[in-house]
Amino acid sequence: MNTHGNKAFEMNTYTDLHWSGIDHRDAPKYTDAYVSSGKVNGRPMTEEECNALTDSDLKPELLTKHLH
Repeated sequence: MNTHGNKAFEMNTYTDLHWSGIDHRDAPKYTDAYVSSGKVNGRPMTEEECNALTDSDLKPELLTKHLH
């Protein structure tokens, strides 16, 4: 889902991400973790955007950033 081709830019457009389904017994993959809400470019994310971000290649990096 890396549509812009610039992962650093995409990571910086997402703020205030709230994660659900985090089970530390599933570390380091956290397969059940998902974005439940957040902001993109300063506006609230839609459910579809949350789902798309959860399914994207950005999930591992953003989740790691959240956990640390």
